[in-house]
Amino acid sequence: HPRLLMRRISNLMGRDILRKELERRESEWRVTLNAIPDLMFKMDIEGTYLHVFTHRPQLLARSRRQMLGRTVAEVMPPGAAAVVMQAIAEADAQGTSYGREFELQLPDGPHWFELSVARSLPVPEQPAHFVMLSREVTARKLSDLQLQHLALHDPLTDLPNRAFFMKMAEKAMVGAQRAGCRLALGFLDLDHFKPVNDLYGHAMGDRLLQQVAQRMQALLRRTDSVGRVGGRSEEHTSELQ
Repeated sequence: HPRLLMRRISNLMGRDILRKELERRESEWRVTLNAIPDLMFKMDIEGTYLHVFTHRPQLLARSRRQMLGRTVAEVMPPGAAAVVMQAIAEADAQGTSYGREFELQLPDGPHWFELSVARSLPVPEQPAHFVMLSREVTARKLSDLQLQHLALHDPLTDLPNRAFFMKMAEKAMVGAQRAGCRLALGFLDLDHFKPVNDLYGHAMGDRLLQQVAQRMQALLRRTDSVGRVGGRSEEHTSELQ
């Protein structure tokens, strides 16, 4: 029948237009996702991976196939899993969660990640879902750790500096007093250090200090500490404790 035929043709044309529009939007969505450097996950309140997206699979704790359908606790180490679940709980209570960090050991070494989590819009009679972005911040974290290390250690010998060593000594004294045991504190001064600098130059003096520091560290027990606490630079002296 002509009228039924025209209706059928109209329906088919509408479906074709809708299909093309969906393909266009899907293509745009994939381009957008590929531009995101972060790992992206869709998860439920129990921490189950419902969807995993990344173009950097080497940053995943497991392969995508091994993660889908499993919980965070089954995939990640306990410490990292706890941070993820805390972020999900915060997003469930407040709608979003930002800034939680965790460390993950991968085949090429440790990596650090920062989480951003948002709860999806509620749907009647359906459990809450969460979209999680996991941004790798390894370079920033390593830079921060390096700055912290430099603030607490002598740049030449890499031993704890005066401020850090005094804090460790105070902590050790408090611990010894609490445990009712004794504590030994030794002081070492390098005699005739100035002539080394005068005769052989400061570069050789620096090497001497580094060698002394390395040999002392090699003799330490796990419960011992050594630090470089002083020396007046104008007299080229050095003191270690």
